[in-house]
Amino acid sequence: MTTLNADAHTQPIQVKHRAKPQAAWGFGPWVLRVLGRLWRWLFASLLCQSALGAVIVVGWVRRGMQRAAFKYWVKRGDHGRRFEDYVADDPDLAEFVGRPKLVLEQNTRHALAAAGRCESADERIGATIQALFRSLWVNLKGGLGLLVATHLVTLPLLGLMAYGWFAGWNISFNKQYELAAVGPATVSTGMMLFGFVMLFIPMAQARQAATGQWRAFFDLPFITGVVKRHWLSCFGLLLLYMIAATPVMGIRSAVAFIGSEYEEQYEAALQAANQYYFLATLLFVVPAYIALHWLGAKVYAHAVLKDLRRGKLSPDDLSARERRVMSGAGLLNDLPAPKPVVLAPPTVSRGLGRSLLWVLIAVGWSMLALLAVSVWVSGHVFVSKIVGQFLNYIPDEGWTNQPMVHMPIVRYIPDHLMQAVEAVQAGEVVEGWAAPGD
Repeated sequence: MTTLNADAHTQPIQVKHRAKPQAAWGFGPWVLRVLGRLWRWLFASLLCQSALGAVIVVGWVRRGMQRAAFKYWVKRGDHGRRFEDYVADDPDLAEFVGRPKLVLEQNTRHALAAAGRCESADERIGATIQALFRSLWVNLKGGLGLLVATHLVTLPLLGLMAYGWFAGWNISFNKQYELAAVGPATVSTGMMLFGFVMLFIPMAQARQAATGQWRAFFDLPFITGVVKRHWLSCFGLLLLYMIAATPVMGIRSAVAFIGSEYEEQYEAALQAANQYYFLATLLFVVPAYIALHWLGAKVYAHAVLKDLRRGKLSPDDLSARERRVMSGAGLLNDLPAPKPVVLAPPTVSRGLGRSLLWVLIAVGWSMLALLAVSVWVSGHVFVSKIVGQFLNYIPDEGWTNQPMVHMPIVRYIPDHLMQAVEAVQAGEVVEGWAAPGD
């Protein structure tokens, strides 16, 4: 057992083992890495067939975002080492040597060996359980944290859209045409606000993932500053979210047309729907979800490093773990001092009126740009959400869950189909037929 001083402000850390970096070359290790990635991809798609499993996948992706941000910073350091070697030498970062696991402890072999050396049976059982399921618990906890924070911001806006939807139908059914504007106005307000908020959500999620702190999601000065200074990258990321949302709408809606060839064959229809959802999740939903969040972490890491070098941010604005990674990589050396904000009283001069005019023009153009973005994105939200709900109505989670933003789950089996299958299995006669998406 060795003792390392992490830095001058922390207590000595006791290191029981050091993670070994993976081999960089060789056909055997390469095949194992590919098989491991394929297995995680397949298992993640299987987990996303249920809400609980999707939460675990969200936490797993969150850990991958943290590793992606750290790797971006380490690769741009002046230490001349591979990322795996760099984190292996730091006991606090050794878990990032390999990609995050869904269930097992990161260093499973070492953890099981350590469990076998425990003296008492209770300690061996506890250590074995931790070795087999620690990542599962970490992913579940991290996924819940990310989803709760995201829903606290987006749920009121999604609720506005749902309220406008139901208000519109109720007004139409009850012929209360004097209230006809309530539904469209409420839906439009929710869509425009949701489109505007989506400029910030990816950076907020990346901020929470990189820091490992739940409250970092709501670090508004930090997040809004990053989005303001790197608006083009954030807008490009938003466009990718919009592009990915269209196939998701198609995936959710297409299942409504399953059924004509399965009339009164409820078990066959249920099996076909399950196979359809699994293949759609495997081939598009999970890969797109991982790619979008991985790219969000890269954009965040690039923006933070660039702002540090420009003096827009200081090391004090970073979390303790972010400072540890960047300091060890030599990225915090010789940084310019942050420029203080001086609020000097305006002086009366001939240029004051012209300066105020330019400020008003800049603010006006900014507001018009934000309005244009909100209208554009809200129009896309209308197509991907309202039209999708019209083609295949999904209650509750159809409104509260955006698969590319919240949980990567698109599977929805209506209650009437499940009840019909249960009735057939019980030997009862079922009258009438409805497709899985009805």
